[in-house]
Amino acid sequence: MVTMYPIMARASFANMPGAVANLYERSPLLQGIADVYLGTPQLLTSHLLELRPAIVAEQRQARGVCAEVLPGYALSTLVHALEAGGRLAGGVQTYVRLASARDLYDASLLLQESITAEDLSTPKALVDRLNVLRYDIAREQGGEHYALATLVQALEAGGQLAMGIQFYERLANAHDLYDASFLLQESIGVEDLSTPKALVDRLAAIRHYVSRELGKERYALDTLVQALEAGGRLTNEAQPYKRLASARDLYDKSLLLQKNISEEDVSTPKALVNRLAVLRNDIARELGEDHYALGTLMQALEAGGRLVRGVQTHYRLAGARDRYDRSLLLQRSVSEEDLSTPKSLVDRLTVLRRYVVRELGEERYALTTLVQALEAGGRLVGGVQSYQRLAGARDLYDRSSTLQTMSAELLEDDHLLMRWLLMVRDRVKFENGLRMGKSLAVAFEEAMNEPYALKTITNALFAAGVIAVKKMQKLNFSISGPLEYALERRGIIAAEVDKMRKGERGAFQRVDHTPFTYLADSTRPLSEFYIRNILKWAVWLESNPEIVTRSLYRADELVFLSLGSEVGESMMHAAIPALNDRLQRAMSQTVNEPMFARELVVGMMRETVEYYADSARLPASIEEQTYVKRLQRLVTWNS
Repeated sequence: MVTMYPIMARASFANMPGAVANLYERSPLLQGIADVYLGTPQLLTSHLLELRPAIVAEQRQARGVCAEVLPGYALSTLVHALEAGGRLAGGVQTYVRLASARDLYDASLLLQESITAEDLSTPKALVDRLNVLRYDIAREQGGEHYALATLVQALEAGGQLAMGIQFYERLANAHDLYDASFLLQESIGVEDLSTPKALVDRLAAIRHYVSRELGKERYALDTLVQALEAGGRLTNEAQPYKRLASARDLYDKSLLLQKNISEEDVSTPKALVNRLAVLRNDIARELGEDHYALGTLMQALEAGGRLVRGVQTHYRLAGARDRYDRSLLLQRSVSEEDLSTPKSLVDRLTVLRRYVVRELGEERYALTTLVQALEAGGRLVGGVQSYQRLAGARDLYDRSSTLQTMSAELLEDDHLLMRWLLMVRDRVKFENGLRMGKSLAVAFEEAMNEPYALKTITNALFAAGVIAVKKMQKLNFSISGPLEYALERRGIIAAEVDKMRKGERGAFQRVDHTPFTYLADSTRPLSEFYIRNILKWAVWLESNPEIVTRSLYRADELVFLSLGSEVGESMMHAAIPALNDRLQRAMSQTVNEPMFARELVVGMMRETVEYYADSARLPASIEEQTYVKRLQRLVTWNS
């Protein structure tokens, strides 16, 4: 149990003329404190806690008094005695603050016994608990009021807060500020809180009055935002509000940002990034900082009302320029020869990427991000889109295990390759969506609704060096484009395709060219050469009805593919006795939990495949064997 030294002892002792100086002079124990204990407030407070009982006993004996006359000394009194004795030369208030905080903790049973581990788990939990307790603590100590920050410091001094104290103190100070300000409580409306911009503008308008109300010179806007958050007025995610408030504070403090950015500078993202790159070091010196990221300065201009449209483009370019300026590898390890063609640059960046990631302390960079950094750094001045497109294609390849594990045999036959690409292009998009951080449901829906174009995937194969440029050009112009056109207009051109399928001499001359127009412009006819290619691949599609144009399926589609034949229904029922009940459960989830429903169906399909993998149950007929192989393929695709 902590020995109680009432705070009143400190107050009464301090009011006695010369008492502090006399205490030091009368106490060999205080005089004998080694300099090492005076190094920090924490060291001194801990040492005085150990020494205090001995000092009290020493003074009772020297003065010939009992415990009733001299109950004890507050730690702050002992600190003041050391100051009076010339042992503490500077920063005394920090020592006194910590000592007073420990005095408060030692004097308060409520602080010692009414704060649980759960209360200490987060700054918010602790501040809320102290807000409930503080008036009881004030009554316990015979005072009117304690600031929450004071109570947090008392808990720290008492050893209850071991880490992250600054976060607890910051939130406590913010809550104290909100409680003290009538303006913050009454002058911020619901509309003001609706967006970060609305709130920052409102706080900028009333900041002067809040500062005057509380007797301060000036409050930073992010301090006022945190006060509103602590007071429970911000129910949305507070970080965007704080970021914009800090940015507005930066703008308001910087005359360079206010006066040295012209309308011409803000006319384009490139012009503004270049101007800020020139001013950045001067702004940092002006505000006493080491460095500012261009994105930070960009946000300051936005908060100051200088940027009103296309802000995201400005931020992307600013971030890219910051990345280039921080990376010596990008500055020094990309040669002019590397920059000469999109392919040579993508190949070079593919090699450099992991080193740049390590240099800048990130987990991963997309190649498109590195290309944009080179552009922002002035290394790419023309035809940037072609570099970005090819970098994006290589990123696509790197995010797809399906493309990376494709068989080399597929490249030897264009028909085999197209058959495979038609089948997996939705899966490739699904893989990319997941690797880009999209949820399972979103990635699946996007892949189902709009799989990658064949040309997109052949470009990815070229970017990764899987196929040469001539092969890519042939696939894109003579095959991929016509084949996708044939799929897109399948119904419209069916009659003309039938003419070609008959194989009669002069069939092409009898084909009506009218339906063959540009997809984006129905008034523009396609060339005869392109129409021939479309018809060639359309005939191939119609002549090979077994070609699959998808690999991903919804739950209801998987049920149909599994049970749509007598053989399938019979084999699944044999493998899973409770099949109907399980199917009914899966189908009941298709509306509210479509991905879960799909998972249930795939699980039943997998069980069926495993059931017939047993040597004792191997399918006998070719029809049954084909069904199991098809089921296995569907499971592999959709797992």
